[in-house]
Amino acid sequence: MDILQLKLFVSVSETLSFSKTAERFYISQPTVSHHIKALENELGALLIKRDSHNVSLTDEGKELVLHARRILGELSAAEHRVKGISKGRTGHIRVAVLSSSAYEFSDCLGEMYRRYPYIQTDIDMLNVPETTKAMSRDEYDFYFTPQALLPAGSALEYTLTSKYRLHLFAHKDDAPGIDINDWSTFRDFSFVSVTQEDAMLTRNIRIICENRGWEPDYVNFHNRAEAVVLSVNARVGLAILPVTLRDFYNCPNVVTIPIDGDDAEFQSVIAWPKRSKSVAADNIRRIITQMYPLGGRN
Repeated sequence: MDILQLKLFVSVSETLSFSKTAERFYISQPTVSHHIKALENELGALLIKRDSHNVSLTDEGKELVLHARRILGELSAAEHRVKGISKGRTGHIRVAVLSSSAYEFSDCLGEMYRRYPYIQTDIDMLNVPETTKAMSRDEYDFYFTPQALLPAGSALEYTLTSKYRLHLFAHKDDAPGIDINDWSTFRDFSFVSVTQEDAMLTRNIRIICENRGWEPDYVNFHNRAEAVVLSVNARVGLAILPVTLRDFYNCPNVVTIPIDGDDAEFQSVIAWPKRSKSVAADNIRRIITQMYPLGGRN
């Protein structure tokens, strides 16, 4: 199999259309069909079911597309790194960032680039389940995350950055009717939230509501916090989220109201493996600990 075959196959799996894939790659539809057929012949398996009305993946196709995406992703990363090295960017780090910690990362990124412009930084914005999995697999050099997300006994060191509060997020037209000191004023409003996979945030929300004798009426759950902000902006419901998401996504219809109490506070950290992966990571760690000198250890 060759790279073009994999690219065309992945495209067809996404578009479920040979003609749309042909348009994407500026080639003819018969050429797409020829490459897919050649890939199927080489593997000895039918990958795509085709008739006059529908295109769908077979079980074999569903399995291959997972590997094909990973192969193409690795190829793209390798190409990016080689080009970077040829331009003098010899160092390389990988960083995972939760949106609630984006401001700390932005501050660090500016200082990192000022002092080490030759270090190439790969940045992934992750949600909580993705970050938890990444830390367990030791996939990144640095993690910008809430402290509560650090697994106990993990091979991570960290430094404390900022404390943030959870706020009530409301549509600007609903906010005037809400009294944060009287949660019974929420009774006419639905709530939106992240899914149970985000165990840290859902636990905090549950504790806040229980401590105030309130049970939210949830109408939607989303796998990413930014989707929750968008739902509030669309006036679908209220939400409880880190206040940093308000400015990070800057939705014009969203108003936030601070929630008092220790149960509505969380601490952000920057974490990294105890065993450094590279000289570049060592250099960036020194910048981080200079910017945020209050360190810690799990």
